[in-house]
Amino acid sequence: MNKFDAIVERIRTNSGRARGRAFRELCRLTLDDENGTGAHPFDAVDALVSAMLAHPQSVAVQTGACAALGAVMDNNVDNQTRAGDAGAVDVGAYTRSHYSST
Repeated sequence: MNKFDAIVERIRTNSGRARGRAFRELCRLTLDDENGTGAHPFDAVDALVSAMLAHPQSVAVQTGACAALGAVMDNNVDNQTRAGDAGAVDVGAYTRSHYSST
């Protein structure tokens, strides 16, 4: 299992601070890896959207996953399409309406 796969697995299986660290590591890794274009970028999109859907009331999950999702989708049309297909737009709208300070 490569580093990318290990982070995605931690997003899927951990909670709390461990999941938060995994979100941040994924952000850093995608910035170092041309925005997630390396190994299995779709796994990250699916894992992030799944985490957001599974924990709609968790501000920490929503903000961490949104940040990581933005990094994975940045300048990557395939990941943007995948995120849309996975429901990220609906989850993002929900998150913004419930957690935005504006």
